[in-house]
Amino acid sequence: IYNNIALFCMECGDTENAGEYHMEAVRIRKKLADENPERFSVDLSQSYCSIAMFYYNQGNNENAKKYFHNAIAIMEKIVGLDPDSFNAHLANIYNLIGSFYFNQRQPAEAKKYLEKAVELREKLAGANPERFNAELAVSYNNIGAFYLSQQEDEEAEKYFGKAIEIYEKLVEKYPEIYNEALAGIYGNTGFFCEKHYPEKAKEYYLKEMYIKEKLVQEDPQRFNPELAICCFRLARLLDNYSYFSAEC
Repeated sequence: IYNNIALFCMECGDTENAGEYHMEAVRIRKKLADENPERFSVDLSQSYCSIAMFYYNQGNNENAKKYFHNAIAIMEKIVGLDPDSFNAHLANIYNLIGSFYFNQRQPAEAKKYLEKAVELREKLAGANPERFNAELAVSYNNIGAFYLSQQEDEEAEKYFGKAIEIYEKLVEKYPEIYNEALAGIYGNTGFFCEKHYPEKAKEYYLKEMYIKEKLVQEDPQRFNPELAICCFRLARLLDNYSYFSAEC
């Protein structure tokens, strides 16, 4: 309940009470986990992640980092008790802290944790693709974006391609759930391709635009700005490479 109230307070902009309720949730769950680690350690790690995200959103990066690492330490200690269940949670934390370090411009740490998330999710998806393929695609997209930022183009292309392959299959079954994510990865891949493969970039931007146009019909207030950005990037590409046809 404390954790849920904290999240509600954040939605309302009441950061002071949100922090207090997060800490109360941590205090109770730490006491429970000390008494019964197998039963309550996952709950405690979730509270650590929640308060880490709270501190990160408040610009308190040191406390955010501390609680992310607290969450990891707990899960790495108990993961052997129930690997099928706990590895999924540990992969989520690796992905969160990898993204945190990426935003903090600490590439070595970001790469380490994003790769750990990929490794775990590949194992999980190999055993249960229906359950974990979507999460694996997220990790592929994240590490692809990391490699793109480091100008490691071959690695970026490889992981973006893997993410696209998964999302395209998911969209066939669940378009209402995964269309937005597929459009996002098309956009990322198009941006990557601009430098080396402008024809491919055009192809991916058109695919992104096609999906965004559908999404705009469902929620114009939310997706019109994204569609505008997509159209701008495509127009910029066509302007830079004037030998393209202007059909789009």
